[in-house]
Amino acid sequence: MTTLVILLLTLVAVVDSQTLSRSYIRLSGWSKSFQPANSIELLETQSVSSLLQCGSGKIEHFYYFYKQIMLHSLACNLNTQCRTFDYDSSSRVCRLFEGALETGYTVSAVPTSRVGSVQYFSIFFNAFQQPCSQCTENRYLTCLNNTCQCPLHSFWNGSQCENQRYENESCLNDEWCRNDPLGLICSVANVCISKTLHR
Repeated sequence: MTTLVILLLTLVAVVDSQTLSRSYIRLSGWSKSFQPANSIELLETQSVSSLLQCGSGKIEHFYYFYKQIMLHSLACNLNTQCRTFDYDSSSRVCRLFEGALETGYTVSAVPTSRVGSVQYFSIFFNAFQQPCSQCTENRYLTCLNNTCQCPLHSFWNGSQCENQRYENESCLNDEWCRNDPLGLICSVANVCISKTLHR
């Protein structure tokens, strides 16, 4: 608990435009790959020469928690939709996913594979609904209709952006449900259902 408090205080002290252009990444152990909640969450597959190029690029000398590091620059970090990635150092295959680690899960894989997940904190979303000038260097928000909004396929939960949900998952309104391309809406029972079932 003490470590968490120190981490949050440190984040408050260092959050600026430079920090918000980077990603906080938690790395799994080896022999793991990522299984998203739905296959449509795979953003892209590419061949890169290192784990750092897949997740981020350059290691900053800022460590917190176990196996967590502050990274920035390439692949997952440059894609505002990317929340999770996996990389196999043997095949050099890097896969980027829009699904968060909490909505999918890690599975056993070859010994040369590991998973990285972007860590999210409410403080990173302070520019939500502010003019776009407030989020030009912010990889957690995107400019839409002249204001800072959640990236595609995510919604505002009151404190930060979260992945849209799938069928039979809880919701408060249609924005919480994966409409594109699945056509889900929020029912009167507050669960995501198909539009065709709603008729």
